This record gives sequence, C-alpha cells and structure tokens, in this order.
Amino acid sequence: MEEFKHEPFGSETSHIVEVAIEGRMMKKLRQDLPGLDVEGIRCTSISEDSLLISFYAKGGSMDIVMQKSSGVGA
Repeated sequence: MEEFKHEPFGSETSHIVEVAIEGRMMKKLRQDLPGLDVEGIRCTSISEDSLLISFYAKGGSMDIVMQKSSGVGA
C-alpha cells in the first residue's frame, strides 16, 4: 500500500488512515478479484509501523500483519 507509506500508525488519529486503507483494499479487491466474496476488511494498528488486517467472508476470516517498508533497497 505504497500510497499510505508516510501515514502514521499507532497514533490518536491513525483510525482515519485505517479506515482509508480498509476502503482502498475493498475497492481494489472488487476490481481485481470480482468473484472473491469478501464481506469486510478491518485494519487495526498494532505498532507505529504495523497493521493487523482482517479479511471477513462467509467461510470465516483471515488475519495478516502488514509492516511498512523500511525503505531499504527502495
């Protein structure tokens, strides 16, 4: 999620970034994988450089941790 790499996680206002990421991911999934039946996405800051992203579908849910790129090699 390159467009959010400079946004703060783990701050008092990080919920705004989390909601923006949720919306962007849902839109992109619907465009790229229209047959995928994702019902919801939830992003939660777990540190200043990591998000817990939960995907929800009729069959259950899946959690992944997304960490900001350190910029090394970029």
